[in-house]
Amino acid sequence: MSSTHDRPLDDGSFLALTMLSHDLAALADPGAEPGDPAADAVLHVSPAKVDVRSAVVERLPLSEHELRLAARCAAAERTGFRHRDADGVWWQVRARARRPDGALLRLSRLPDPGPLTGRELDVVGLVARGWSNERISAALGIAVRTVRSHVESSLVKLDCPNRTALARHALEHDLDTLSASEAAHR
Repeated sequence: MSSTHDRPLDDGSFLALTMLSHDLAALADPGAEPGDPAADAVLHVSPAKVDVRSAVVERLPLSEHELRLAARCAAAERTGFRHRDADGVWWQVRARARRPDGALLRLSRLPDPGPLTGRELDVVGLVARGWSNERISAALGIAVRTVRSHVESSLVKLDCPNRTALARHALEHDLDTLSASEAAHR
């Protein structure tokens, strides 16, 4: 249905819209790749400002400071992490088109964040970077024994036989958090 004339589209117009559908979708959700879930928010984050490109949420799950940190961390290393907001909702944050002037961040709600707790995700994110238990302990301000406990629990929950398999699983499934990225970025 044409929005300006309140009548059905002719075949030529329908074909033109069909052919342009990929380009139109890219305008609404830049940086999306096939298979990506729909983004609830797309932002361009630069050192100077945070520009909301598209959003279907009233309030962003990350503060402006956290968005800048996420963009810096994503530009420096990995491209995605999980974040739990103040309301307990889990989000997938992915950096797509990284540019010299900033990064394009896609934020999507996660329906099922998986079996790991937030702190276990912190630890797994640092294990995936090859960090030792002692280094993780110092970075997160928790005891080495607690780190060991989180690693063992994560191994069981994710059915991984060892730390190497856990690290690989974490990299393949973006099992990381902003806290782990921040610790690694420091």
